[in-house]
Amino acid sequence: MNSRLLCIAVLLLAGPANAWAWNTDLNLNPRAEWIGSKRADQATRGLLIGRADLSDGALSLAVEGFVEAEAETDRARERRSERVAELQEAYVDYRMDAFFIRVGRQPVRWSQSWTLPSLDLFTERRWNRLFFDPIPEQLVHPDGILVTWAGAGASVDAFANLSPAVPRYPRPLPEGPARELDPEGGFRLQYKLGGLDTSWVYKRADEISTFGTSLSFATDLAVWKLEAGLTGAKDGFAAIGVDFFFGDLSILPQVTRFLDEVVTNDRNEHIGYLPIRYVAGRNSFDFQVYRNFDAFDTFGQVMYSRDITDVFKLSLFAQKYEGRPGRLFGLYQALTEGGTVAGVRLELNQAL
Repeated sequence: MNSRLLCIAVLLLAGPANAWAWNTDLNLNPRAEWIGSKRADQATRGLLIGRADLSDGALSLAVEGFVEAEAETDRARERRSERVAELQEAYVDYRMDAFFIRVGRQPVRWSQSWTLPSLDLFTERRWNRLFFDPIPEQLVHPDGILVTWAGAGASVDAFANLSPAVPRYPRPLPEGPARELDPEGGFRLQYKLGGLDTSWVYKRADEISTFGTSLSFATDLAVWKLEAGLTGAKDGFAAIGVDFFFGDLSILPQVTRFLDEVVTNDRNEHIGYLPIRYVAGRNSFDFQVYRNFDAFDTFGQVMYSRDITDVFKLSLFAQKYEGRPGRLFGLYQALTEGGTVAGVRLELNQAL
C-alpha cells in the first residue's frame, strides 16, 4: 500500500487527542509451530499476527499485519519465508446512510469459493507458504477504493484497484514483481429474492474484460451454490457446490470445470474439493481433499485441534501433496521431499 496514503489517513483519524472518542479493539495471535517430513524438518517458525480496529461514529480504521520468523534452513529459503513482515490490511471506512466508502489495503472477496479459478478477481495468493497456513492467511489483498450502496434486497459495489496484489511463489519460480500503481476496476451487483441470492460482477484490466455470476439458494440444511466466469473470448470456469450443515458437522463439496489457454493448453480440467469439519466442545476435527482429475494435482489434510484454555489452542495435522513435475503441486511435492508432512501448532488468541 502507498505509505503516504496510510500516514495521511492515520493523521486525519488521530487528530487532537480530545477530538475523537475512539472505540478500540486490539487482538494479538502469537503462534509457534514445527512441521516435518520423513526425511527432514520442513519448518520451525514463530508468527505474530495482530489486528487493531478503531471506530468513532461513521469513521473507522482497521490495521492487520504479521511478523514471521523461521529458522534458516534450505526449505525456508526455497519457500522464501525466512523472515517476513507484512501489512495484510490497512483501510479507512466511512459510512453515510446507504453509502459505504473504504480506502486502503482491503479484502475484496466476490467469490463464495476458496479454490481457483473463482470470482475473487482482485485477490492473489501466497503460494510460497504451501498450505501450511489457514487459507485466509494465504490471501494477498489489493490497495484501492471501494464504494458500496446498499438498499432493500440489493447492493452495488464499485472498486478501483490502484495497486493490484502480487502473488508470491517459492523457488525456483520467479519471486514476483513489486507492487506498483497500475489502476484497474470493476463492479458487483447483488440482488436477493427470497432464499435466492444473485451476484453479477465485471472487471476491466489491461484492456481485457471479465464477466461473472454467482447464485446461491438456502434451505434449512444446505446452501446450494453456482458460480461461473469468463475472461476474454475463451478462458472461463464454472463451479457448483453445496454447503451442508448438520449441527456441529459441516460438509462443503465443490466441483469446478475450467479452461485456461495458457495453463491448460486448450484442455478443460476438472477440480473436486471436499472440506469437512466437526466440532465437539473444545475439540475440532478437520478434513479436506483437493484433486485436479486431469492434471493429477492432489492435496489432502487431516487436523485435530483442542482449545486447552479459553485462549490457548493446540493443533496436530498431517498433509499430502502430489503433482506432476513442472506444475505447482509437483513443486510442492519436491519441496516437502516426498509430499507427506506432519506438524504441531500452539497458538494464543488474546483480545486486549
